[in-house]
Amino acid sequence: MVTCLVTLHGMGFQQLPEPSQHIEGYADTLHKRLNRYLNDRLGGDTDPRETRGPDDGPIYVSSHWPPEIEKVEPGLARLGQWELNQMKNRVINIEKASIIDRERPLAHIALVYSQLKDTRLHLGATLDTVARVLFSSRHYLTLAETAQVIFRLGLEGLEDLLKAPGTTDHEDKTSLKVRSDLPSVTRENRTTFETVMQHLEQDVATYVCHNELRERVRSFVYEALLRLCYRPDVEKVVVNAHSQGTVLAFDVLRQLPPAAVDKVTCFVTAGSPLRKYVDLFYWGQDAGCISNMKWINFWDENDPVADPLAPEKEWKRGQAIAVSGSEETHFYFAYDADSGKKLRVGLKDIRVDNLGQKVGGGFPVHNYWDNEKEFVEPLARLLEQVAGH
Repeated sequence: MVTCLVTLHGMGFQQLPEPSQHIEGYADTLHKRLNRYLNDRLGGDTDPRETRGPDDGPIYVSSHWPPEIEKVEPGLARLGQWELNQMKNRVINIEKASIIDRERPLAHIALVYSQLKDTRLHLGATLDTVARVLFSSRHYLTLAETAQVIFRLGLEGLEDLLKAPGTTDHEDKTSLKVRSDLPSVTRENRTTFETVMQHLEQDVATYVCHNELRERVRSFVYEALLRLCYRPDVEKVVVNAHSQGTVLAFDVLRQLPPAAVDKVTCFVTAGSPLRKYVDLFYWGQDAGCISNMKWINFWDENDPVADPLAPEKEWKRGQAIAVSGSEETHFYFAYDADSGKKLRVGLKDIRVDNLGQKVGGGFPVHNYWDNEKEFVEPLARLLEQVAGH
């Protein structure tokens, strides 16, 4: 039995490893950093047909395999395949889908949505998203606060914007890279500030306005988590999501069936724009099944993408955050299935300083996975705690 870490980023950053082109997968750097704190107990790819080993990175599960074809099952089969047992109940056959390295008690899965041919932004989607933000922003930021955030953002990116593509000092170190299979993205420019910001914006607009794609991506993540949770060799699951990936993970986790929710022990979010989805796009505050798991949210007050998720809905950037001593959110809630009573959701906000621990280039204030002291090490300790080591 293993504890499984499931990692998820925004669609525009879910890079599959391409060893022949010397391109790492999007979670490879995080995997290596975590293993330094876990004494190489975090397992990677266990497929003997692969050229990568457990030290190179996690097991990547693609929504389509090979990525360029339309078939979904070959990708998800990496986590097992559904079949009926003698009692006519659906179970997962894992005979040809090992995710466990017997010498490493922790497994690591990184999810990738492959079919991005329709993620290029259409003008209507962009205008729709901008209009919603402008109409709703008075509930979130004042004009002065908005200008302050934009000013901070500009200062962070100015140095990289002035550099020629491919000259970023930390290009090989940063884990925040735009995937290489997107339109107009080259190997040289996928870590620059301008490219990173463009695809952060595109991730949001795509998820908000492209309902068909949103449903397909959500279905893939839902099915992947379902197969993992129904595997007899998986005891516990920790979901680790970054940026726009936190929105996708939230959407899926809140609707998981009880048998799956029982195995999801912890939900970790970093650089999450979830508060903006409620404030700017009028998304709901019902956390659903997430109320049954531990939720930890990492945020940097200088990161314009991220927000704390514990303060009440009326909180705005620049305001002090009251320290209540309790680890619960006043922003999200859930309903008791029997009584219908509104329940508080357990959540702990952890403030970090990504710039103070600067490692990567491009958009360092949003680069949580390279903040070893304040994010990577705490995540490693959490995995040890969940796994009981």
